[in-house]
Amino acid sequence: GFTLAAPKAAPLCAAVVALVGAAIKCVDLRSHAATHPRLGVVDHISIHPLASTSALATASEAAHQIGRQVGSEFNLPVLLY
Repeated sequence: GFTLAAPKAAPLCAAVVALVGAAIKCVDLRSHAATHPRLGVVDHISIHPLASTSALATASEAAHQIGRQVGSEFNLPVLLY
């Protein structure tokens, strides 16, 4: 897992999308053998505000932006919850 933090949402979103792209390129699950089943190379991305509760809207916006970009750039289904 990775933990990323940034003072602004835009560079964080770009870094997360780049990380997803790198994972998709490098990880091949066709030979995956383990007790925990995988849904995909990137199963979960969690976005949390680190400041006040007013930052919650910014975190939500960042999560939606990441979801849109991952879905469109990599042609993947994205579930936001």
